[in-house]
Amino acid sequence: MNDAGTKKNVAICTTTIFPMHDFLRAYRQNIAHFGREDHVRVYVAGDNKSVPGSAEAAADATRQGLRTTFMSIREQHDYLKAYPDLDAIIPENSDNRRNVAYLRALEEGADVIISVDDDNLPLPDVDFVGEHVHVGRQASLPRAVGHNGWFNLCGLLLPKDRKLYPRGFPYRHHHPEAGAVEGTVSGRLAINVGLWKNDPDTDAIGRLYGKPVVECGDGREVALGSGVRCPINTQNTALSREAMTAYYYIRMPDDIGGLRLDRFGDIFSGYFVQLCADAVGERIRIGSPIADHRRNQHNLLVDLYHELAGIMIIEDMAPLLASVSLPGGSYASAYRALSREIEEFGEEQEGFIWRPETKLYFHQVGGYMRIWADVVESLQPSAASAGWRL
Repeated sequence: MNDAGTKKNVAICTTTIFPMHDFLRAYRQNIAHFGREDHVRVYVAGDNKSVPGSAEAAADATRQGLRTTFMSIREQHDYLKAYPDLDAIIPENSDNRRNVAYLRALEEGADVIISVDDDNLPLPDVDFVGEHVHVGRQASLPRAVGHNGWFNLCGLLLPKDRKLYPRGFPYRHHHPEAGAVEGTVSGRLAINVGLWKNDPDTDAIGRLYGKPVVECGDGREVALGSGVRCPINTQNTALSREAMTAYYYIRMPDDIGGLRLDRFGDIFSGYFVQLCADAVGERIRIGSPIADHRRNQHNLLVDLYHELAGIMIIEDMAPLLASVSLPGGSYASAYRALSREIEEFGEEQEGFIWRPETKLYFHQVGGYMRIWADVVESLQPSAASAGWRL
């Protein structure tokens, strides 16, 4: 990691199945406007459905000053020949491909990874990278406490709506006071969670009955209190290099209990990394930057079908997320310990969703987490650098 006060190497990572020109133009203009071209790169992990011309869009962005790497599926498999165990757990036709972008960026010396969805664009007047590079700094911020240890980050959005909750928030913990903030908390920031305008990241149930629209954030910045939980997605989120050791984008989709488990890989990942951040004593900042979420066209009933298994699992997993105790020596040791807790959790569950294939799925997830930690941990001694490698 670069020393405090110097520019961090920042990687913006995404996957895409949509045209890239507008996405890359928006980020290139924002990064140029705030003078950050010399320490920011973009990594795009393509998929089988990526639009023809994506590689050319990346090359155009590079010629215009924003160094951008587009990796086709074939290029990704060639790249992952050095990591065969990892190649086996990153499926095609899945947003799980973003793991390849993360890994490539880390290998090439990224200090901070910013994960974005390709329908989240920076606002022209907001220093998108500058707000995310709070990661790695010491800070003292208002403490998000929520209700009974669960914080609703939608309380930071305007207009205020106490019925709006982020995707992955346990229904058992919905409460009007879940957005509570009190006192202050200090520490090193490991994760920065940006928010959205227009279409908030609520689940399909929330969209179907509420049709929410967000005008902006309310301007507050908070940090999660120790032991407080909150869903973290991959739409607009930055993590330190160290925290990335505990940030495998959980493999999906999978068929379990007669349902299709999908659209929750980032939710599991976000909960797992925040548990590890808590264990090592680092903090999670929430509030800025705000991104313009121009959500791609979705069939909400299909989304609900894909989300329902995840919603049910989070309801059962909530007590574990609130109470698990992990070793605090490093992100790697905490993540490995958590992987075994996840395996044990799956084996112990009973009920509608907990069929043999569900238990097997979480046993596999535990193994996937350890593979990821092993690979990323192996990169750190050799890949950390004071400047981007050419």
